[in-house]
Amino acid sequence: MNSSIEFFYNQIPAIIVVAPMVIGALLILFSSERFSRVIFLITNLWLSAVSFYGMIRVEASRDYIFGDWPNNIGIELKYNSFASYSCFLLFFTFSIFAISNFCSLRNKLNSYIRSDRSYITYSLMLFIESGLVGLVLTNDIFNFYVFLEICALTTYPLMVIGNDKKRYIYAFEYLMIGTLAATVILLSIGFIFSQVGSLNLDEVKKFYATKPENIRPVISFLILGILTKIAIFPLQGWKINSYKSISSSILGFFIASSTIAFICILIKFNFLYLDDSYLKNFIYIISALCMLFGSYFALQETDYVKIILLTSVTSAGMYLALTPFSSEKQIFALMQLMFIDALIKLGLVLVIPSLRKENFTIKYLNNLYSQSPSVALVFSLLFLNAASLPPTIYFFNKLAVIEISYATCWPLAIAILISSLYNAMCYLRLIRQIIKHEEESSDVFAFNKMALFCVIFLMFCLFYMLFFSVDINGMASLVYNSK
Repeated sequence: MNSSIEFFYNQIPAIIVVAPMVIGALLILFSSERFSRVIFLITNLWLSAVSFYGMIRVEASRDYIFGDWPNNIGIELKYNSFASYSCFLLFFTFSIFAISNFCSLRNKLNSYIRSDRSYITYSLMLFIESGLVGLVLTNDIFNFYVFLEICALTTYPLMVIGNDKKRYIYAFEYLMIGTLAATVILLSIGFIFSQVGSLNLDEVKKFYATKPENIRPVISFLILGILTKIAIFPLQGWKINSYKSISSSILGFFIASSTIAFICILIKFNFLYLDDSYLKNFIYIISALCMLFGSYFALQETDYVKIILLTSVTSAGMYLALTPFSSEKQIFALMQLMFIDALIKLGLVLVIPSLRKENFTIKYLNNLYSQSPSVALVFSLLFLNAASLPPTIYFFNKLAVIEISYATCWPLAIAILISSLYNAMCYLRLIRQIIKHEEESSDVFAFNKMALFCVIFLMFCLFYMLFFSVDINGMASLVYNSK
């Protein structure tokens, strides 16, 4: 029995990468929307349990190698504390998404595409899950590129689901810029292989530590390609338009998962600029611009979805500021920020299906308190957490981030403080709209109880983190020591 459990534990890295891909392919063969929806939910719940078991069992970094190829050209997955933690967060957010949209997603998809084709959506989302988990676990640069393209290629068809023809334009922009970034990444990978003789990240790290001048120029192109692919400032406009065009029922799937994958990518390649003052200062400048730009324009915006997307740009800036970590305190703050921000972003997106509304401006929230005080209270608590005001867990996390940034680069701490103030005013404006009463407003709210339940559950998770200890510090210590 113990040998069977140990065998299962040893196969967890392969299971959580391969299972979504295989199940997604099988769903296409069955061609049933109801069956696909049920299997999508069960798969994510099962993989959440598997990844949670892997997270509590992992003690040291270990390598999982496919086949008998040498590691310089083979497929290698690295399963450590941070990877197991990230994989659990991914499948946890996927499960919440699947539960909250279990019934509403079917109706939404059937209103956009033929009912006999809607089952393909679930397969595409499973393919994206496989790609994201692969990005987290892979330990070689070429397979990082492969998993990145799996995510991109399966995102394109999901972006055009809907009645608005502008979706095709935004999907084409995504395709063109993504292809350009992928080309830069691929050329950089080829040059690195010609110099190092291996694409294994551990081998590249060793080479870069001894002969950085040999590959330093191409490293700049690799970082540029990665930042373009993940749409960092000032290249965020096309991604905001693309995500804005995605159906709100699917948007939650992208927002929370992209937060986690973004941090994992930055940490995977942070060795490239840890000891390079020029690249590190470049990262700090970009992170400050992300925070200031995202928070300022979010405050000017009235479209609810664009507010979420612009504040996501602000969050991306904070991730960038923390990824050149040099202490356990920094990696702890980053891991806590990843957990909190993923839950808050998912909750903010779930407000949309909770109100059974596809797109709306903040004025739509008027009279919510007078019609449903309990729902208004839940949303207000969510917005209060997103505003990172005391006594929320996000507030204490922000204080730690500002303290760390002040010790490493004080102008960055000022940028975080200013962006946090803008961010707080943005979400306080939403709370004001909820309690605002307008007699001439004729909006009657209809609620999705399943989505509301998921928002309440996410709020419970955030308050649990505030009042009870969550052992992120132990994992942070393991991650820092492994780096």
